[in-house]
Amino acid sequence: MDYRELRKNIKKDYSGFPKARVALLSDQSPQYPAQAIRAMAYEYRIDAEIYEAPFDSMEAEALDPASGLYSFAPDVTVLLPAAEKIRARYYETPLGERGGFAEREASRLLAIADKAASASGANVALCNLLETDDGLNGSYAASYRLSLLSALRCINQLLADGAASRPALGIIDIASLAAVFGIANARDERMYYLSGCAFSQEFLFMAMDRAVSYISALRGGVRKCLVTDLDNTLWGGAVGDVGTANILLGESGIGKAYADLQAWLRELSRRGIAVCVCSKNDEAAAKEPFFTHPAMKLGMDDIAVFKANWQDKAKNIREIADALNLGTDSRVVLDDYPAERGSVRAQLPEVAVPELPADAARVLPFLQSQNLFEAVSLSGEDARRTEMYREAGRRESARDGAAAHEPRI
Repeated sequence: MDYRELRKNIKKDYSGFPKARVALLSDQSPQYPAQAIRAMAYEYRIDAEIYEAPFDSMEAEALDPASGLYSFAPDVTVLLPAAEKIRARYYETPLGERGGFAEREASRLLAIADKAASASGANVALCNLLETDDGLNGSYAASYRLSLLSALRCINQLLADGAASRPALGIIDIASLAAVFGIANARDERMYYLSGCAFSQEFLFMAMDRAVSYISALRGGVRKCLVTDLDNTLWGGAVGDVGTANILLGESGIGKAYADLQAWLRELSRRGIAVCVCSKNDEAAAKEPFFTHPAMKLGMDDIAVFKANWQDKAKNIREIADALNLGTDSRVVLDDYPAERGSVRAQLPEVAVPELPADAARVLPFLQSQNLFEAVSLSGEDARRTEMYREAGRRESARDGAAAHEPRI
């Protein structure tokens, strides 16, 4: 993302977008996170009206029924605690009392979330903490129960455990986001001391993107379908040219990168995401690896709709959407070929088309970092949707077969 460009979203025309009332409570400066939420909301086609609680008033706002939070009546409340404030309280805690520090802090944050949820009737998105080390205990900090690093990790786990039993509470996992982005890149100490905002600008936008993604999911904006190409996407090489035995797919070398991607897609299918195939290919050649290649992780039973033909991909994607009774805005399209990605974006701008790395080894890590399939909750019903999608796919295949045998006039 170009964050300088994203900032310009704040001044764009949001008319026509559905509105969402979002309250931001933080124990750091709320101005910059609020701007980031507003800017990122445009990317999700949401007109976010934002209430910024006063600086460092997260707890006071949540606990005071006369505060601006409750008069604002938000749809969603975002809680953004700062690890720096936790660190300050940790240092002020006597050594003999630090054994229960993490539990007390987690209970305090969950109590704030509970109060905000019950008093305003809003869902709450609670950002967890950056797991920063203060360098006081060296490598021993990871196993030393009384270190700051251990305390922050424990707080995050307790928050996750607490959210599991609170339907109105979602955890925005910025800790794992920082683990990928890099703690040193996520923090900006100079900005913290000058303005009270602890995050670098780039990381702040990434973190608030996760928060807005969660808000969008609460409002039904979830992606339920992934449509993937085959050649040089699920395996290396063009199966129609080199044959099934010669495609790059296996347990070593670059073939393992393709196998690992397939295993990830299989997990999406098991979660209830409709995994579909859309390939410009001869259908028989395209299906053969699914039946005969020993390294295939995806089977035909994992595929909801399989389309291998020579017609325009956007047309195929529309037909897949119709077959599954899903809007085209609910799908993600994977394709290794830049021209095909551009064509789909041009014809179906509402579809998410990630710009896949050219190196197959980097594709899966890239997709895992994109938060493409946000979820508010998961249940056994989500997994059972896969069979419903497969049944719809079988009907679509039958229609395709019948159309292929119709006489042409």
